Parts: sequence; structure tokens; C-alpha cells
Amino acid sequence: MTAYTLPAPLVVVHNYLETFREFLSRSGDPDTLMARRFNGDQALFWYGPEKLVFTSAEVKNADTLKNRWGYEGTRLFVPDDPSPFLSLDIARSSKFKQEIVAFAGPGKAISLIPYASTRELFTLADTLRTELGLAVHLPESPRRQNLWVKDYIDTKAGFRTLVPQWLDIELPLPRGFITDNLMEAADMVAWFEARQHGCVVKANKGGSGVGNLFLPYHLLKGSANFRSLLDDNIFLQEDLSIVEQLIEAKERVSPSLEYYVPPVGEGAPALTYLSNQHFEDSGRFAGVIIASEFYNVPWAESFSAMGSKIADRLQNYGYVGYFDIDAIIDDSGRVYIVEINSRRTGGTFAHDFLLQRFGPDYCERIAALSYNKAHTRYKTLESLEAALGEFLYPMKGEDRGVIITLTSTLHKGDVGMILLGNSLADVTGLYQQVSAAL
Repeated sequence: MTAYTLPAPLVVVHNYLETFREFLSRSGDPDTLMARRFNGDQALFWYGPEKLVFTSAEVKNADTLKNRWGYEGTRLFVPDDPSPFLSLDIARSSKFKQEIVAFAGPGKAISLIPYASTRELFTLADTLRTELGLAVHLPESPRRQNLWVKDYIDTKAGFRTLVPQWLDIELPLPRGFITDNLMEAADMVAWFEARQHGCVVKANKGGSGVGNLFLPYHLLKGSANFRSLLDDNIFLQEDLSIVEQLIEAKERVSPSLEYYVPPVGEGAPALTYLSNQHFEDSGRFAGVIIASEFYNVPWAESFSAMGSKIADRLQNYGYVGYFDIDAIIDDSGRVYIVEINSRRTGGTFAHDFLLQRFGPDYCERIAALSYNKAHTRYKTLESLEAALGEFLYPMKGEDRGVIITLTSTLHKGDVGMILLGNSLADVTGLYQQVSAAL
């Protein structure tokens, strides 16, 4: 489904580094932050084909992919010397501002869409208004005075504070505690171990799995030094920690609901898609699986009911834009929601692409697995596609096969792709075959 109509030409700011700069800088290693500048090629597929995209790293195969999939009108710009603050890089660049003015056209208006709303993004919007006289629409950003809502619900502690107030059902969160003391956090870990439960220790401001320490019971059992486990994780230092029960199940099901929330008075929040999340072995998020089968499973109705309530409450608090709700399903089918990501996510671009390519009813006709972090020994697009030849879309002329989407990290042995099948089982089987070929 299409969540909203753009009021003016689209300018995209993929400000991933800007969003996570403070948290990732805890590592003390600049590469920990700057290595993640290669996420911006997702933005090539945001929304429609006509747009300006600003990102923090070159996408060498951008022209090939744009021309192949109907995004010829998308133009990509990268600062000569990118900083972690992409919005400010744009605001300081005369060249970039001239490009934006020309793109705005005689209407002198743009729609400005970020990866996530930040204070720096509002500074950019102010610069474009005051220096260039542009009307700047922010259809995926709250009002400046409500930015705290976006930031607060995106933290683990903020999520645990607000969501239980909003849901009048049995607490749907894993049992957990919040602390600002690692010694106390270690005692909480021991508390779970004594009850024969594993747990997860989460940094309050972590994201995409970074800052999460998974401690299954078999690892904790009989241990005498839980504090050392916490001290070894640099991202848990100097922050609130959340220690919560690890929900373990025989079959790993971690669904996610994504919504678009318009401003109050401009319509109700809209569900964009329901997916099951795809993870690397380390536990880091690697993509989503979108299939109609997920809408018919026993837990879908209760999860969707929770999601609708949360979306309505967020709108009432002044939130605007995309967000998703991540959950875990236990062996009994009970839904435990575990966090909210108040921004575009690693699945939003896949939904946008499928929407543009196959129409608003795509989920009724195809199943898709967005694999954002596929590891491969092939370091060029040409060699990769040669290896995947028989699996490339369209397989046998059907809406099945592999679509290469993310190539900015191909030189490091990582690639992103969307796998298409005619059912969940079909796309899962294709995933196994493609993984072997890679």
C-alpha cells in the first residue's frame, strides 16, 4: 500500500551515521562508525523513481541498478569529505544547495525525507528555507518540539516505560529490568540464571542489534562471574542497561509490523507490511521476509491489534513518520514485543521497491526475502551475477529469482538482494540455493 502522497519533489537524506553517531562512537574506533556509511544505497529504492538522494558513500553500481529497475530519474550525491553529519554537509555545500533549488523547480518546494529525523535535519530544513526561499515539507518527521517522542520511544527504557501504559492487556513485554549500574545488571543476570532462564542485556540507545548481549541459559549455567561478560561489551558502558528474559523457542519467529503515522488530523496510521525478520548468526538484523502466509498465522491478529494501539498512541503524542515494532513468538504462540524503531528501517526500502515494481497488492502474488547482508566471495557485480546466473530474476520468465539491490559493500564481500518466490516455502528454498552459490 502507499502510505501518503508527496506534496513536492523528493529529496532524500540517508543520515544513518548522523542517527547513530553518538552511540557507535563509544567504541573509540572511528571505523566502527564510518564503516556503516555504506548503507545509503537502500535510499535509491525509497518511494518513487524521481528524486535526489544524498548519502555518505559512493555506490559504484548505482547507474546500473537504477536503469535496470526503473529509477533513471534518481540522482545520487555524496560529499567530497563526508562527516558523520550528512545534513550539515548538505547545508554547508553551495553545490548541493544549487542542485536542490534546481530540482525544486518553479514551485520552489521540496519534500525532505531522512533515514531518521534529527536535530541536524531540522537545521538543514531551516537553511533551505532561509537561504534559498524554499518551502520544505517534512512528511516523515514530527514537529521540532515533538522530536523527543521519536528519540524516547526509540530507546529501550523509553519503550519499556510507554508501551505498558498504552496496552490494556497482559504485559506483552519479556520480563525485564532497567538499571544504570553494571554491577546491578550483573546481579540481574544472576537472577535470571537462578531461575533457569537466559537473558538479553541491551544498551539503552542501541540499534540494529548493536549493543545487545545475548546470554542463553546454557552459557550462564553455573557461571560465577557475570560482570566480566558485561565489561567485555564496550557498548554497555556509560548507559542505561536493560536486562530482560531471553524468549527462546524451537522455531525462531521474530515478526515485525511497520506503520506510517501522519500528523494528527491528516488521517489514521497505516500498516505498510507485516514481516518475519531475518538475522545473521550473530543476532544482527539482516533483512525481512514478506509473505501473505504471515497474515494467517494464529499470532497475527493479536500482534496487529497491539500494533494499531501503539500507532494510534504515537500519533497522539505527536509522532510522524515510519516506525516498526519487533516481536518474538514463543512455542505457545504468545507474542512478546521487544522494541520499536522510530525511523525508516532495513525493510522499508524493500517494501518501497516491491510496491513500485509489482503494485500495492504484491504480497498477494509473491513472497519476498530481503537479504541485506549476504556474504560472498565475489567482489564485483559482474562476477556475482555470473555466479548467480540461473537464479537471477526473472527465473524462467516468472516473478521469481534474485534481484541485486545493495552493492556499496560488495568490495568487502557483502551484498544485498531481494529474493522473490511464489510462496513462503518457495522463497525459503531459493534462499538456501542462493546461499550455497554465494
